[in-house]
Amino acid sequence: MLLVCSKLTLDDGGDSLPHYVRIGDLHVRYRVDDLEYEHVDSRFVILADTIIDKSRADQFDAAANEIARSLATDSPLPAFLSAYFLIVLDKHTGAVRLLRDPTGIKTGYYCLSNDAVHISTCVHEVASAAGVREFNEEAVHQVLYTQYIFDGDTYYQSVQEVRMGNRLRFESDLKMTPEHDGAIVLADEDNPHDFDRNRQLLRENTIAAHREYVGARNVVLLSGGLDSGVMLGSLHELVPHGSLSAVAFRVKDTEEDETVYARSIADYLEVPLEIITVDPEDPHILDGFVSKVMRMNNPYYGITVFDKIPKPTSTQTYYAGQDTRLHTPDINPIDKLAFKLFFARRRPLVGICLNVLGVISQVLRPLGSAKSAIKWRRAITMFCDAFNTKQYILKYFFKLDRLSLRSMGVPLHMWDRIKAHLTVDLEKIHNSRQLYNEIVKIKYREQYTDQIRYIQSLARVCGTYIALPFHNVSLAEYSSSIPFDQATQFGVGQERYSKQKTIINKLLLRRAFRDKLNDKVYYRKKAVSSSLHLLFNGVLGDFIGEIVRDDLSASNSFLKKYQLERLVERFCRENDWQASDENYLYRVYYMAVLCIYNKHILEPNR
Repeated sequence: MLLVCSKLTLDDGGDSLPHYVRIGDLHVRYRVDDLEYEHVDSRFVILADTIIDKSRADQFDAAANEIARSLATDSPLPAFLSAYFLIVLDKHTGAVRLLRDPTGIKTGYYCLSNDAVHISTCVHEVASAAGVREFNEEAVHQVLYTQYIFDGDTYYQSVQEVRMGNRLRFESDLKMTPEHDGAIVLADEDNPHDFDRNRQLLRENTIAAHREYVGARNVVLLSGGLDSGVMLGSLHELVPHGSLSAVAFRVKDTEEDETVYARSIADYLEVPLEIITVDPEDPHILDGFVSKVMRMNNPYYGITVFDKIPKPTSTQTYYAGQDTRLHTPDINPIDKLAFKLFFARRRPLVGICLNVLGVISQVLRPLGSAKSAIKWRRAITMFCDAFNTKQYILKYFFKLDRLSLRSMGVPLHMWDRIKAHLTVDLEKIHNSRQLYNEIVKIKYREQYTDQIRYIQSLARVCGTYIALPFHNVSLAEYSSSIPFDQATQFGVGQERYSKQKTIINKLLLRRAFRDKLNDKVYYRKKAVSSSLHLLFNGVLGDFIGEIVRDDLSASNSFLKKYQLERLVERFCRENDWQASDENYLYRVYYMAVLCIYNKHILEPNR
């Protein structure tokens, strides 16, 4: 979707922007893409990007009429529309309004100048059409420091994202007015229910969130982890036999084969499973790579793997199990200790004792190493850091580690500015649930701008819809009230890819869906398969190497302008990567993609 509103008469948009409408004093040209919707009535033109498959287009028409009534009377939007980005052209008032859902599943971007505003669901379209010539320097460093961009920011100078839950209004003179801040409201206190009642409520709310998206054919992107297993179990509860299936992916020669776990739960629930294997040495995984990342708001490297999703039909919706981390906080015993130390420090005598212990802990620090693969040594380092709550949160929850960044060659002159975005106001915190929820509010910038955005970018490239039921507003708000001690109970389970005993978390979610989870998934520790290093040892690494070398030799080098020669120096001399290198490779990958945007978006505008 691309729309241009101008105070000046617009030239013929031709095939690129075939639709024209006059809204007050504004001349508007726009285009609606295949997976998007247009609704026109006597007052409104409503352009929508939402998760409604084409087999249910009549449902959108009904919803659009309800949306129009809601906007005309300034009442809430219909609950049916839970994931959306809307552009509303109001013929009566001459105003243009932008509306984004509270969970941020769908998104939109705009660039405002004196004479026009460019709006699109693809950030690169806005930058190209608006003639943007430079990157947003802080956003580039956000990616370098945290591997994601904060909600509301974009790679491009002067291009903004509509924030989650926000509504913006552009008048006929293009004056912009924020109308609404609809962020999800997280609890400040634990709810009064016991473990068994919350287990029941969590199951009911989770299944209800999935019910919104059920269609004729439902396909789960099944990783074999707990979250996607719960997703499969929820849909198994809801849909008729034969209308549910799953797809799992593996990278050839991986030592972390998640499809073993995906197969086990699919067989347990008697759900058909297709396993797709991707060969890192296959040059075809790079087919159309540049054109794909030009359509992706988050140019996730997994496009080389997951764009092998079977071509969808008009009655088919895919599902991905990205949880909100609210109902079952992803924390370990030392995280819980850090929380307890924070509140204990508020008692004067205890605080003095903890200060002394904090000093002593620094003597133990040389015994540990945050980079060490030896668990007990890492545990010692985390224990030493637990006495400084603010630094602990930055390092272990927000992954902001100055020493690690310096060792990779990342410039640190933006450190204070980035850190300021990731600071929790500890003075207003009264309990562990509130502290965790304040962390989650900031973590949403990662969860909702990185993980959700790449899922939706994959959907765009693959020409389908990917539903994310775990990000339902009601589910998130209820989950944020589950008593912290219940939500963080631990159990004994198995390591990610072995039968070795270990501590597992998310016990409440496991218990809520015990009947839908086989033992192999129920007792499995949270896992993410490491595959980036395998791809970099194959054709992707060679391709990224070419991009980096071409940029360094160019007169308008992006890497040189942002002082990133040291970052890519190691990459240019090495070619054998391990799983332990993935934090470094993430940064090289995203900087290489920015080289592509520099060449194809910014340079033509200069």
